[in-house]
This record gives sequence, C-alpha cells and structure tokens, in this order.
Amino acid sequence: MGASGVWIGTRFIASKESKAPQGFKDQVIQADNDSWVKLTVWSGRPLRALRDPYLTDWEANRQAEIKDLTGRGIVSLEYKLDRLHKEGKLTDDIEDAAALRPIGVVAGSVN
Repeated sequence: MGASGVWIGTRFIASKESKAPQGFKDQVIQADNDSWVKLTVWSGRPLRALRDPYLTDWEANRQAEIKDLTGRGIVSLEYKLDRLHKEGKLTDDIEDAAALRPIGVVAGSVN
C-alpha cells in the first residue's frame, strides 16, 4: 500500500509564485530544523509556526489563559491584541511578533 495523499505547503511559501510577504519568505528560507514551534495560542488547536519569543512565551507561561479563553470560544491571541489596542499599548513590534507564520517541520530543508 502506498500513500493516498500528502500534506505540503511550507516549500510553497518561499516560491516565486507565492503571495506571502517577502520577509516571511526570507524567514522560511533561513529557517533551520529548530525554527518552528507547536502553538495553541491562535485557536486552542496545535499549529506549527515560526518560532518567536513573544509567541513562545504565551505557550510556555500562559496555558491556563489560553485554555480559559478558548474554552469560552475566544481566540486568546486576538483577545489580547484587541485589549492592547483599546488600551493604546499595541506596538508594531507586538503586532509583528503575533502575526501567524505557519511552517512545517521541513522548514530547514527549504532553500
């Protein structure tokens, strides 16, 4: 029996035809095998994304908050960004760090 399907995508992010921002394409090309992390901060469901200190901190230190918010049907990261915006504390750096940059475990193989 052979495979009946395959899940692909990371390589296509860096392709010439991709509409991904050039900065994200560059990050995928520069990624190594440790550049990704599995996060639940966007939806409460695991998603592999480009490693980032801001998002990694959420995953390491704010699991109770993620579980509480997603348990109430609230996307935790969007909730936090909205609160920061309303309080006038949302910076470009935070907004950039929180951007969804999904990549797979093969990111280190893309060149």
